[in-house]
Amino acid sequence: MEESEKILKQSPWDKASILSKVFFKWVFPLFWKGYHKNLGYEDLYKCPKDDDTKILGHTLGRQWKKQLAAKKPSLLLAIIRAFGAQWAAIIFIGMFEEWFLRVVQPILLGIVVRYFTDNTSVDPLYAYLSAAGVVLCSMIFIIMHHPYIVCCAHIGMKIRIACLSLMYRKILKLNFSSLSKTTVGQIINLMSNDVNRFDEAGMFLGFMFVAPIQTIIIIVILWQYLGIASLVGIVILTFFVPFQAFMGKLFSIVRGKIATSTDERIRLMSEIIGGMKVIKMYAWEKPFAEMVAKVRKYVFITTYLQRKHNHHAQCV
Repeated sequence: MEESEKILKQSPWDKASILSKVFFKWVFPLFWKGYHKNLGYEDLYKCPKDDDTKILGHTLGRQWKKQLAAKKPSLLLAIIRAFGAQWAAIIFIGMFEEWFLRVVQPILLGIVVRYFTDNTSVDPLYAYLSAAGVVLCSMIFIIMHHPYIVCCAHIGMKIRIACLSLMYRKILKLNFSSLSKTTVGQIINLMSNDVNRFDEAGMFLGFMFVAPIQTIIIIVILWQYLGIASLVGIVILTFFVPFQAFMGKLFSIVRGKIATSTDERIRLMSEIIGGMKVIKMYAWEKPFAEMVAKVRKYVFITTYLQRKHNHHAQCV
């Protein structure tokens, strides 16, 4: 372990400047090296200091200990106190993109379009400045958007790693009687599947704060340009809200069935592997193979239903 740590070099992320991170310049040397030769283990870098499991686990662990001293411990509140400041800074970037850039750009584009219409009253200088504003907004959005997405995924990954660290520490402290109350499949499913929701939350949770204000801004602008006709589109979009809530409820039911069937499959396979000698001795291969096939068939059906619902949601 010590030799492998000596081989790995320091991550360029730790010493990269802000501009290097924004334009992803810090990964160019690795891409250039991979273009000329096949990458090997010696070309990998150490984990960045900000993403170290020990540090992230301690950060969340301190807040979780404070929650345990309260009457009603809340993991969500511990996560907010541990990573809320970083998340808030990222959300502010999203607010600037959605509230300003996405709103101002079509307004400026409308001024440019009106300049080319007959009997226009738009001053040429005003039209030129608006055209420059459209280009400038596009450039700023392109520069900011991809680092913003990376930061959202990064903070979600940090929360996932911190929660996994707490889970490992908790499992190592549990006695045998406590561990017997749950199955290996539940633990594996929790660590490999359920925690991935934090990655998704990092990507999309910010819109919960950005979207309402953005909707109000767009409604006001549409009302000024279109009047009462703008309410038709707004009402139609509003009807999709309960439909999306209903689809989300269906997704949760399907995901619950998938989790249950996955737990059952992992538990069954663990017991079969543990008792393989007995199964071979009594020639029980075929009955157990049928049991595994039955469980796998149920997992396949539930997974297919979830993918089908996801496809329908994307179409909507």
